[in-house]
This record gives sequence, structure tokens and C-alpha cells, in this order.
Amino acid sequence: RKRKRWIRDRAKTMFKSLLLFTSLFLFLVSISVSAQVSNPDLIINEIMPNPIGSDTDYEWMELKNTTNKTLLLNEWELNGDILPETYISPGEIFLISRNVDKVFEKYSPHVRNIQTSFSLSNSGATLTLNNITNSDTSDFIYSSSTEGISFELLEGNCNKIEKHHSSNSIG
Repeated sequence: RKRKRWIRDRAKTMFKSLLLFTSLFLFLVSISVSAQVSNPDLIINEIMPNPIGSDTDYEWMELKNTTNKTLLLNEWELNGDILPETYISPGEIFLISRNVDKVFEKYSPHVRNIQTSFSLSNSGATLTLNNITNSDTSDFIYSSSTEGISFELLEGNCNKIEKHHSSNSIG
């Protein structure tokens, strides 16, 4: 009898431990998943780090307001540098470029193009958009570039960044 009781008590203890471990595991997984899922208000949608011709003249980034509210661009910084003061409409896709006239001349974008100073590494980098008024952050990580080929954020919730299959999809 003592042995049966000991086995029964031991089984209960093991079951409770297993239940506690499973609950803890599921809790930690849910925290991990929620930490990885982010819906930033402003994202980098596409970049051209290594254009054909002068990087100084033709580099650009396509940004997107992912919300249904107007954003003030100078509330955001790109890798620590405050962006220019302008309003971004809900859902608007727009460019920031190093030379607005040259980018327009070469690509004829059908979206707004805002000039600002930045430089994109041809060997890959992490670009971080950070809202200075809250903790909203968005990273765009790209690898070594190919001349004339942009990197774009793929559609959907995959948050995958790849080289564009042909050239670029500006705007």
C-alpha cells in the first residue's frame, strides 16, 4: 500500500511539474512571438543602394505610412538622423532621395519625392526608422547589393526582404 501511494503521489507530482513546464513554455513562446510581430506606422518598403550611375545622384528609399492617420515625417529618424519636416498621408508611399531632380529624371516616379541626406552601403546594412515621440521602430536589413537592382519588402506578413527580380518597382 505504501508503495502504491508513493507511486500515485509521485505520478501526481510529475503531472503537476509537466503541466507547469508546459504552461511556462507556452507563455514564453507567446511572448517571443508577440515581440517579433510588429506593425510600425512607417516602414521602408524598397531601397536602391547601388543604382546604375552615381550613388550620390540616384540612391533612393521608398517609405510607406501603414496607418490610417497622417504622420509628421520629422518625428522619425533614419539611423539617428531626423527626417525632413513634411506630412505623410494615410497609406501614402513616397520616396526620399539624395537628389530629387536626378531621381525624377532617371526613374520618373509617380509618387512624392523628398530630398534628404543619407548614404546606402553597397555591401549591406541595417536601416532603422525610429519614431522619436514613442517606441515605434522598423528595421530594413539588406545584404550586398547588385548594381541597378533594388531591395524590396515582400507583400504580406512575412517581413522578408529580397532583391527585386528585375530592377526595381519604384512607387
